[in-house]
Amino acid sequence: MQIANHVMRAYDARPWRFSSADYETAVEEHARSEHRLEGPVVEALWDAALAPAPAPAPAMQEHGLAFAEEGLSDELVRDLKR
Repeated sequence: MQIANHVMRAYDARPWRFSSADYETAVEEHARSEHRLEGPVVEALWDAALAPAPAPAPAMQEHGLAFAEEGLSDELVRDLKR
């Protein structure tokens, strides 16, 4: 989140497949993820439902799963083909 927040601020970037809805879809489709979130909660500046601060059960805190881009490459490639 810290890196994404920096990129969004510094380069006026827009998130791609990085919303709370995208996260919930990843949880449903890849719930067997062995990657657990660690460290302090960092606010997602572009989507308060993804990881707000302070948060009443935001998506990432609720599920506690981390997803690397490599694990979601099929979805990303489908987007690029469109």
